[in-house]
Amino acid sequence: MISMSSTETNKSLFHPLTLLLILALLLFDSNLIRLAPQVKAQGATEADALPAAKNAAPTSAAQLALSQSQIAERYKRIEELILRMAEFEAANNPKRAALLRQAYKQSRDNLTATQLQTIVRLLNQEQLKRAVDTQAESQVALQKLLELLMTEDRSDRLQNEKNRIRAYIRDVERLLREQRSIQGQNQGGADAERIAKQQGELAGKTGDLADKIRENEEGGKP
Repeated sequence: MISMSSTETNKSLFHPLTLLLILALLLFDSNLIRLAPQVKAQGATEADALPAAKNAAPTSAAQLALSQSQIAERYKRIEELILRMAEFEAANNPKRAALLRQAYKQSRDNLTATQLQTIVRLLNQEQLKRAVDTQAESQVALQKLLELLMTEDRSDRLQNEKNRIRAYIRDVERLLREQRSIQGQNQGGADAERIAKQQGELAGKTGDLADKIRENEEGGKP
């Protein structure tokens, strides 16, 4: 059970939610990058593709399934937290409570938590192309949820905190654009060695940003 004091709530209710969603997007980004070589290796048919896919990259589908299951569990807790926060805010801040209920409903209507579990199942079955497609859909849903929550942030958050989180979001959006560019090149049959180098560089940037966010926020920065 998550308990929240009035002081903690007034200080920053949306702060943990926005950061958790940003980190979830970063983890999605990293998993999609690592999946790209295996998906390309799958070729025309699943039967012919699996041996090549297994040799295409050091990250196995089983490892990614474990990582994805952790993301799915984390998101389930985020969804529960949104609902509890809505209940907590109902009496003193009905506007915020309404936005939280809207966010919870949007998440449930989009079946985001279910999609995340589906990705785990697809990875365990080594249906990599379907896993990537489903993950991309979930990524869009996460971004929309983050945008909805940030509509409240823009009016309530202390200016320095708002600016810091907006900077994180800009960095995430830049990484997502790079990811989509690499995926497009990969699907277009670009040079495999060049694509692999770009994927490695992007994975490094993604990890650096995730570490930066954790260091800044979990280190007690106000």
